Amino acid sequence: MRRIVVLVFTWAVLLSAGLALAGCSSSDDEPAAVTPQPSPGVYTLKVRAGLGQAVTRGTFTVDDKTYVLKWSASDCVDVKKGDATVGTLKPETEGDASADLWGTLTGTFAAGDQLTLTYPKAEVSYTGQKGTLADIAANYAYATATVSVTDVSGTTVTAGDATFAPQQAIVKFTLKDELNAAINATAITIAGCGQEVTVAGASSATGEYYVAVPAVSSAHLTLTATASSGIYKYIRPNVTLTAGRHYEYSVRMGKKGEFTPSSTPLTLQAINAGTITFTKAIDGTVKYSKNGGSLTDYSSAIDVVVGDKVSFYGDNSTYYNSTGSGSSSKISCTAACYVYGNVMSLISSDGYSSAVSLSGEYAFNRLFEANTMLRSHPYKDLVLPATTLSARCYRNMFNGCTGLTRSAILADATGATYAYEYMYQGCKSLVEVTCYAEYNSAYFANWLTGVASSGTFYTTTEHKTDWETFCSANISGWTVVGK
Repeated sequence: MRRIVVLVFTWAVLLSAGLALAGCSSSDDEPAAVTPQPSPGVYTLKVRAGLGQAVTRGTFTVDDKTYVLKWSASDCVDVKKGDATVGTLKPETEGDASADLWGTLTGTFAAGDQLTLTYPKAEVSYTGQKGTLADIAANYAYATATVSVTDVSGTTVTAGDATFAPQQAIVKFTLKDELNAAINATAITIAGCGQEVTVAGASSATGEYYVAVPAVSSAHLTLTATASSGIYKYIRPNVTLTAGRHYEYSVRMGKKGEFTPSSTPLTLQAINAGTITFTKAIDGTVKYSKNGGSLTDYSSAIDVVVGDKVSFYGDNSTYYNSTGSGSSSKISCTAACYVYGNVMSLISSDGYSSAVSLSGEYAFNRLFEANTMLRSHPYKDLVLPATTLSARCYRNMFNGCTGLTRSAILADATGATYAYEYMYQGCKSLVEVTCYAEYNSAYFANWLTGVASSGTFYTTTEHKTDWETFCSANISGWTVVGK
């Protein structure tokens, strides 16, 4: 049903002027007809508005993860013509998904004008949320509609019906630390969605927070939470949030603290309970330490619970067996595990913190290949510090590790034939790469084929230009940063 908006304005001056001109004209010299031009005034507008299944306002319920809305008497709709606010509207009735919006406008209007309706506030901002549904319903459930003025007559402006479209999704975040305990955050920020999203003054003993987030497609989101126990971080790549929809994410966040990757042995930390296995292809000894305990010769799968840390040590130049058809050692886990620390603890069990040379060919070939349970720790880096490389030393090392979001930090190394070949091929969640080595096509063949469509590539300022050329040809959606 179409409703009209009535605007109060006096046309007496224009009418009198028109009559005076007509009285001064002769029949032999009749002036051309003049079309009255719109004049500024104060008007009233009524529009039939529908919410459908759009955003959260007033009273709402969740149905199939879509918010079902109802107009509230407190709703206030901003009206803009172009970039300027020209008035506000309020619903005449509440409790339904459709209502008549009524209010006054000030300005100049004519048939064909486009008016943009926005609620609950004139300017869209996602800062200062409280982490509750009630707060979102009252202050952050942005929806917009565009209507066209069809007629301006006397004190009446007539416009078409308005169908409001939501501008954001609602996400329920359940925040937990590495040991699966709830994080009672006092502040939350979300980066990567085009607008600043913040939750301030929040508190939840259960770690549950509702946040309005702008609709995004294939975005790389970084969530940071501040609590009395520290600062926590979580990264989620390739996120798509559809406006008007409801999502629930239970996120395990890493705590920022003192950590030196070069002096930390290669470590896997259990996110969920399971087993960690080191399948040896060589005769050399591999040892491990669980939760900082004594070193033990590896012999069979290691059982782990949430939070357990398993560090590996060895004194072998390569973990590839070149005899026969050749075979590679592999590290695998049956449940999600973080990986971080210095991979050189497998080369020099005592001196790994300063070890920077690889001599054995295929040294770490296929070491984590197809380990889909492997995850990048939010703060703790995996480092590959060798500056002298052997042929094919990192070949296929993380090929098919679809859970990784960040690469290992690769040193500015003297290359070797196919050293990085297929290294991160098929890592579809990878959105951040750090490589300080100079690009050479003979070393880096197909090493990032199949990664995320957009991301950030960190390198040295010296090598930035070469990597920009590589990225434009292979991962064109990525941004190269020199540092």
